[in-house]
Amino acid sequence: MPEPSAVRAGLVLPESFFGEAEWRNAVRALAWADEAAARGVRLLLFPEGYPGPMTGPLDNPKFPFDPVEELKKKAKAHSMYIVAGNVVRSDIPGAHLLTLRMFGPEGKEIASYRRMQPDTPPLNAYLYGGKAHLLPGDAPCVVETELGRVGLQICSELFVPELTRLLMLRGAEIIVSPVHGVHSRT
Repeated sequence: MPEPSAVRAGLVLPESFFGEAEWRNAVRALAWADEAAARGVRLLLFPEGYPGPMTGPLDNPKFPFDPVEELKKKAKAHSMYIVAGNVVRSDIPGAHLLTLRMFGPEGKEIASYRRMQPDTPPLNAYLYGGKAHLLPGDAPCVVETELGRVGLQICSELFVPELTRLLMLRGAEIIVSPVHGVHSRT
């Protein structure tokens, strides 16, 4: 195992927009990436489901761009890792997946983790704008990076010790578990 080293991480926990206005989170995420890079951040973490889409329609025409594609560009432009999330449709009609995605300094998506421990359908409906049927993912996710082996999990999965232990057994040296999401309205 290599010698431990310091990693400058940035954590963004912004006021969030919901539903039809959720596209504004994507615009703000790009500005946060620029600010983080100016501060020397190498690993930038956004909250659960941010910048989305998550609480609004997945095909919201108000999104001025695809957040995933633009965050890939920011990761490349700033030579950083970015961890962000959204909800995507599954192959099963009416069901969705909560994802945590990692973009690398080459401008590519290097991981897409699907939450393995979904909440109950009523809580999912509340948290994700009516999307009650969130399917569980099927595998833990550990990504080899120049910063170390990064394990991904989402929010309350921290309370399932077996999931964190699986990441550790797969060699995770850093575990990120974005919490809070965009469901805490001010």
